[in-house]
Amino acid sequence: MRLERGYTQVELAKMANLPRLKIVQIEAGKPGVSVAAYARAAAAMGGEMRVVPQQRPTLDEIRELLGDQYG
Repeated sequence: MRLERGYTQVELAKMANLPRLKIVQIEAGKPGVSVAAYARAAAAMGGEMRVVPQQRPTLDEIRELLGDQYG
């Protein structure tokens, strides 16, 4: 997203009020980066974050995937 919008890491860090190292960590997918930091970076670029609940498959869907061997 940052590259698509033409921002440097320093520019984004200033816009999001985050240290540049935090931007580096976000882009590298480092563990331990808070969701708030991701949200601030996204919001600074006009984006948003959404939490989408994971949906577990139903027993019928599992049976369909596995075929007749377990159904």
